[in-house]
Amino acid sequence: MTLNTEKAALKEIPNKDQAQETRELWMADLAKPALTPEIRKVQNVPDEPEEESEAHAPESMSEVLRAIDPRNLGKGLRNMQGLVEEFASAKDKPKALGQMRDGFEEAVKQTDRDFEETKTRFEQERLKLKPELEPKMKAFESASQNMGEALGKLPKEEQERMTWLMGGYKNGKNSPELDAAIAKEINKHPGLLPALENGIKAQTELAPYMEKAKELKDSMDTAVAERAFGRQVYSEVLKEGGDLKRAQRMEMEARALTMGIPLEQLDALEKRQKN
Repeated sequence: MTLNTEKAALKEIPNKDQAQETRELWMADLAKPALTPEIRKVQNVPDEPEEESEAHAPESMSEVLRAIDPRNLGKGLRNMQGLVEEFASAKDKPKALGQMRDGFEEAVKQTDRDFEETKTRFEQERLKLKPELEPKMKAFESASQNMGEALGKLPKEEQERMTWLMGGYKNGKNSPELDAAIAKEINKHPGLLPALENGIKAQTELAPYMEKAKELKDSMDTAVAERAFGRQVYSEVLKEGGDLKRAQRMEMEARALTMGIPLEQLDALEKRQKN
Protein backbone atom coordinates (compact mmCIF):
# COMPACT_ATOMS: atom_id res chain seq x y z
CA MET A 1 0.00 0.00 0.00
CA THR A 2 1.53 3.29 -1.06
CA LEU A 3 1.65 6.61 0.71
CA ASN A 4 -0.94 8.02 -1.69
CA THR A 5 -3.20 5.07 -1.05
CA GLU A 6 -2.94 5.59 2.69
CA LYS A 7 -3.71 9.31 2.30
CA ALA A 8 -6.77 8.47 0.27
CA ALA A 9 -7.88 5.98 2.90
CA LEU A 10 -7.49 8.59 5.60
CA LYS A 11 -9.38 11.27 3.72
CA GLU A 12 -12.28 8.88 3.20
CA ILE A 13 -12.50 8.39 7.00
CA PRO A 14 -12.32 4.57 7.11
CA ASN A 15 -14.18 2.88 9.92
CA LYS A 16 -12.59 0.62 12.50
CA ASP A 17 -13.55 -2.61 10.73
CA GLN A 18 -11.98 -1.50 7.46
CA ALA A 19 -8.73 -0.45 9.10
CA GLN A 20 -8.55 -3.62 11.19
CA GLU A 21 -9.18 -5.74 8.10
CA THR A 22 -6.27 -4.03 6.34
CA ARG A 23 -3.92 -4.80 9.23
CA GLU A 24 -5.08 -8.40 9.65
CA LEU A 25 -4.78 -9.11 5.93
CA TRP A 26 -1.24 -7.78 5.88
CA MET A 27 -0.18 -9.66 8.96
CA ALA A 28 -1.72 -12.94 7.81
CA ASP A 29 -1.08 -12.76 4.09
CA LEU A 30 2.04 -10.72 3.38
CA ALA A 31 4.13 -13.82 2.77
CA LYS A 32 1.69 -15.16 0.19
CA PRO A 33 2.91 -14.34 -3.32
CA ALA A 34 0.63 -13.09 -6.06
CA LEU A 35 -0.77 -15.96 -8.08
CA THR A 36 -0.43 -14.29 -11.46
CA PRO A 37 3.07 -13.26 -12.57
CA GLU A 38 2.99 -9.71 -13.88
CA ILE A 39 5.59 -9.32 -16.57
CA ARG A 40 5.31 -5.54 -16.33
CA LYS A 41 6.71 -5.74 -12.81
CA VAL A 42 9.77 -7.42 -14.26
CA GLN A 43 10.02 -4.90 -17.07
CA ASN A 44 9.55 -1.95 -14.74
CA VAL A 45 7.84 0.07 -17.47
CA PRO A 46 4.60 2.08 -17.35
CA ASP A 47 1.41 0.72 -18.85
CA GLU A 48 0.72 1.67 -22.45
CA PRO A 49 -2.70 2.65 -23.80
CA GLU A 50 -4.60 -0.49 -24.73
CA GLU A 51 -4.70 0.24 -28.47
CA GLU A 52 -0.99 0.98 -28.64
CA SER A 53 -0.13 -2.03 -26.50
CA GLU A 54 -2.06 -4.34 -28.81
CA ALA A 55 -0.51 -2.82 -31.90
CA HIS A 56 3.01 -3.35 -30.59
CA ALA A 57 2.41 -6.59 -28.68
CA PRO A 58 5.47 -8.90 -28.82
CA GLU A 59 4.94 -12.13 -30.70
CA SER A 60 6.37 -14.30 -27.91
CA MET A 61 7.60 -14.40 -24.35
CA SER A 62 11.10 -14.76 -25.74
CA GLU A 63 10.76 -11.38 -27.44
CA VAL A 64 9.47 -9.89 -24.21
CA LEU A 65 12.54 -11.17 -22.38
CA ARG A 66 14.92 -9.89 -25.04
CA ALA A 67 13.41 -6.41 -24.76
CA ILE A 68 13.79 -6.09 -20.98
CA ASP A 69 16.60 -4.07 -19.48
CA PRO A 70 18.84 -6.74 -17.87
CA ARG A 71 19.29 -4.48 -14.85
CA ASN A 72 15.64 -5.19 -14.01
CA LEU A 73 16.10 -8.97 -14.07
CA GLY A 74 17.23 -11.53 -11.54
CA LYS A 75 20.32 -13.58 -12.27
CA GLY A 76 18.35 -16.49 -13.74
CA LEU A 77 16.51 -14.40 -16.31
CA ARG A 78 19.64 -12.40 -17.12
CA ASN A 79 21.38 -15.65 -17.99
CA MET A 80 18.39 -16.81 -20.02
CA GLN A 81 18.23 -13.50 -21.85
CA GLY A 82 21.68 -14.06 -23.32
CA LEU A 83 20.79 -17.61 -24.31
CA VAL A 84 17.58 -16.47 -26.00
CA GLU A 85 19.49 -13.88 -28.00
CA GLU A 86 21.87 -16.57 -29.23
CA PHE A 87 19.09 -19.07 -29.92
CA ALA A 88 17.08 -16.53 -31.91
CA SER A 89 19.94 -16.06 -34.36
CA ALA A 90 20.48 -19.79 -34.89
CA LYS A 91 19.27 -21.13 -38.25
CA ASP A 92 19.12 -24.77 -37.13
CA LYS A 93 16.90 -24.62 -34.03
CA PRO A 94 17.03 -28.33 -33.07
CA LYS A 95 20.82 -28.29 -33.28
CA ALA A 96 21.01 -25.04 -31.30
CA LEU A 97 18.74 -26.50 -28.62
CA GLY A 98 21.01 -29.52 -28.30
CA GLN A 99 23.99 -27.25 -27.77
CA MET A 100 22.26 -24.83 -25.39
CA ARG A 101 19.88 -27.07 -23.45
CA ASP A 102 22.10 -27.31 -20.38
CA GLY A 103 22.39 -23.53 -20.24
CA PHE A 104 18.63 -23.08 -20.39
CA GLU A 105 18.04 -25.76 -17.76
CA GLU A 106 20.55 -24.08 -15.46
CA ALA A 107 18.91 -20.69 -16.02
CA VAL A 108 15.56 -22.13 -14.98
CA LYS A 109 17.15 -23.59 -11.85
CA GLN A 110 18.73 -20.22 -11.14
CA THR A 111 15.30 -18.54 -11.13
CA ASP A 112 14.37 -21.03 -8.40
CA ARG A 113 17.49 -20.15 -6.42
CA ASP A 114 16.77 -16.44 -6.94
CA PHE A 115 13.31 -17.02 -5.50
CA GLU A 116 14.62 -18.88 -2.46
CA GLU A 117 17.16 -16.14 -1.74
CA THR A 118 14.46 -13.48 -2.05
CA LYS A 119 12.14 -15.46 0.21
CA THR A 120 14.82 -15.78 2.88
CA ARG A 121 15.49 -12.04 2.85
CA PHE A 122 11.77 -11.37 2.82
CA GLU A 123 11.13 -13.46 5.92
CA GLN A 124 14.01 -11.85 7.78
CA GLU A 125 12.85 -8.32 6.96
CA ARG A 126 9.22 -9.15 7.59
CA LEU A 127 9.96 -10.40 11.09
CA LYS A 128 11.85 -7.18 11.83
CA LEU A 129 9.13 -4.97 10.35
CA LYS A 130 6.10 -6.62 11.94
CA PRO A 131 6.58 -5.37 15.54
CA GLU A 132 7.23 -1.86 14.23
CA LEU A 133 4.35 -1.80 11.78
CA GLU A 134 1.60 -3.34 13.90
CA PRO A 135 1.38 -0.59 16.58
CA LYS A 136 1.39 2.07 13.85
CA MET A 137 -1.51 0.36 12.13
CA LYS A 138 -3.39 0.03 15.42
CA ALA A 139 -2.88 3.75 16.04
CA PHE A 140 -4.23 4.46 12.58
CA GLU A 141 -7.25 2.26 13.27
CA SER A 142 -7.93 4.10 16.51
CA ALA A 143 -7.58 7.50 14.84
CA SER A 144 -9.89 6.40 12.03
CA GLN A 145 -12.46 5.21 14.54
CA ASN A 146 -12.32 8.48 16.46
CA MET A 147 -12.82 10.49 13.28
CA GLY A 148 -15.74 8.31 12.28
CA GLU A 149 -17.38 8.71 15.68
CA ALA A 150 -16.93 12.49 15.72
CA LEU A 151 -18.29 12.76 12.20
CA GLY A 152 -21.18 10.42 12.96
CA LYS A 153 -22.59 12.81 15.56
CA LEU A 154 -23.40 15.35 12.87
CA PRO A 155 -26.50 15.54 10.66
CA LYS A 156 -26.09 13.73 7.34
CA GLU A 157 -25.76 16.86 5.20
CA GLU A 158 -23.20 18.32 7.59
CA GLN A 159 -21.30 15.02 7.56
CA GLU A 160 -20.98 15.30 3.80
CA ARG A 161 -19.84 18.91 3.99
CA MET A 162 -17.29 18.16 6.71
CA THR A 163 -16.00 15.10 4.88
CA TRP A 164 -15.38 17.28 1.85
CA LEU A 165 -13.60 19.94 3.92
CA MET A 166 -11.54 17.38 5.80
CA GLY A 167 -10.48 15.83 2.51
CA GLY A 168 -8.98 19.14 1.42
CA TYR A 169 -7.27 19.99 4.70
CA LYS A 170 -3.46 20.13 4.62
CA ASN A 171 -3.30 18.50 1.21
CA GLY A 172 0.06 20.06 0.40
CA LYS A 173 -1.41 22.48 -2.12
CA ASN A 174 -3.23 24.90 0.17
CA SER A 175 -1.95 28.22 1.38
CA PRO A 176 -1.62 28.56 5.16
CA GLU A 177 -4.56 30.93 5.06
CA LEU A 178 -6.80 28.37 3.33
CA ASP A 179 -5.85 25.62 5.77
CA ALA A 180 -6.57 28.00 8.65
CA ALA A 181 -9.98 28.80 7.18
CA ILE A 182 -10.80 25.10 6.76
CA ALA A 183 -9.64 24.35 10.30
CA LYS A 184 -11.82 27.13 11.67
CA GLU A 185 -14.87 25.71 9.91
CA ILE A 186 -14.18 22.12 11.03
CA ASN A 187 -13.52 23.29 14.60
CA LYS A 188 -17.11 24.50 14.89
CA HIS A 189 -17.91 20.88 15.72
CA PRO A 190 -16.34 19.88 19.06
CA GLY A 191 -13.73 17.14 18.80
CA LEU A 192 -13.71 16.93 15.01
CA LEU A 193 -10.56 18.94 14.28
CA PRO A 194 -8.44 17.23 16.98
CA ALA A 195 -9.61 13.86 15.63
CA LEU A 196 -8.61 14.87 12.12
CA GLU A 197 -5.22 16.19 13.23
CA ASN A 198 -4.56 12.97 15.13
CA GLY A 199 -5.58 10.96 12.09
CA ILE A 200 -3.19 12.84 9.84
CA LYS A 201 -0.40 12.32 12.37
CA ALA A 202 -1.13 8.59 12.59
CA GLN A 203 -1.18 8.28 8.81
CA THR A 204 2.09 10.15 8.45
CA GLU A 205 3.80 7.89 10.97
CA LEU A 206 2.37 4.75 9.34
CA ALA A 207 3.27 5.64 5.75
CA PRO A 208 7.01 4.73 5.72
CA TYR A 209 6.28 1.34 7.25
CA MET A 210 3.64 0.64 4.62
CA GLU A 211 6.11 1.65 1.93
CA LYS A 212 8.58 -0.87 3.32
CA ALA A 213 5.87 -3.54 3.42
CA LYS A 214 5.06 -2.82 -0.21
CA GLU A 215 8.71 -3.11 -1.21
CA LEU A 216 8.92 -6.50 0.48
CA LYS A 217 5.74 -7.74 -1.16
CA ASP A 218 6.86 -6.49 -4.57
CA SER A 219 10.18 -8.33 -4.24
CA MET A 220 8.35 -11.59 -3.61
CA ASP A 221 5.87 -11.04 -6.42
CA THR A 222 8.69 -10.37 -8.84
CA ALA A 223 10.63 -13.46 -7.79
CA VAL A 224 7.54 -15.64 -8.26
CA ALA A 225 6.88 -14.03 -11.63
CA GLU A 226 10.43 -14.69 -12.80
CA ARG A 227 10.19 -18.40 -11.99
CA ALA A 228 7.07 -18.79 -14.11
CA PHE A 229 8.22 -16.42 -16.84
CA GLY A 230 11.53 -18.23 -17.30
CA ARG A 231 9.69 -21.51 -17.82
CA GLN A 232 7.34 -19.89 -20.34
CA VAL A 233 10.31 -18.60 -22.32
CA TYR A 234 12.10 -21.95 -22.19
CA SER A 235 8.92 -23.71 -23.30
CA GLU A 236 8.89 -21.61 -26.46
CA VAL A 237 12.53 -22.43 -27.11
CA LEU A 238 11.85 -26.13 -26.65
CA LYS A 239 8.95 -26.01 -29.11
CA GLU A 240 11.11 -24.32 -31.71
CA GLY A 241 13.79 -26.91 -31.11
CA GLY A 242 11.34 -29.78 -31.52
CA ASP A 243 11.20 -31.08 -27.92
CA LEU A 244 7.45 -30.89 -27.42
CA LYS A 245 7.37 -33.17 -24.37
CA ARG A 246 9.78 -31.02 -22.36
CA ALA A 247 7.99 -27.89 -23.60
CA GLN A 248 4.71 -29.22 -22.21
CA ARG A 249 6.37 -29.89 -18.87
CA MET A 250 7.69 -26.32 -18.69
CA GLU A 251 4.23 -25.00 -19.49
CA MET A 252 2.76 -27.12 -16.71
CA GLU A 253 5.33 -25.88 -14.22
CA ALA A 254 4.71 -22.27 -15.20
CA ARG A 255 0.97 -22.77 -14.79
CA ALA A 256 1.45 -24.46 -11.41
CA LEU A 257 3.58 -21.58 -10.15
CA THR A 258 0.98 -19.01 -11.20
CA MET A 259 -1.65 -21.02 -9.30
CA GLY A 260 0.51 -21.29 -6.17
CA ILE A 261 0.94 -25.06 -6.51
CA PRO A 262 4.35 -26.35 -5.28
CA LEU A 263 6.29 -28.01 -8.06
CA GLU A 264 6.84 -30.99 -5.78
CA GLN A 265 3.11 -31.76 -6.13
CA LEU A 266 3.05 -31.50 -9.90
CA ASP A 267 3.87 -35.14 -10.67
CA ALA A 268 1.15 -36.36 -8.33
CA LEU A 269 -1.39 -33.96 -9.83
CA GLU A 270 -0.45 -35.00 -13.36
CA LYS A 271 -0.79 -38.66 -12.43
CA ARG A 272 -4.24 -38.11 -10.91
CA GLN A 273 -5.36 -36.26 -14.05
CA LYS A 274 -4.28 -39.16 -16.27
CA ASN A 275 -6.10 -41.64 -14.06
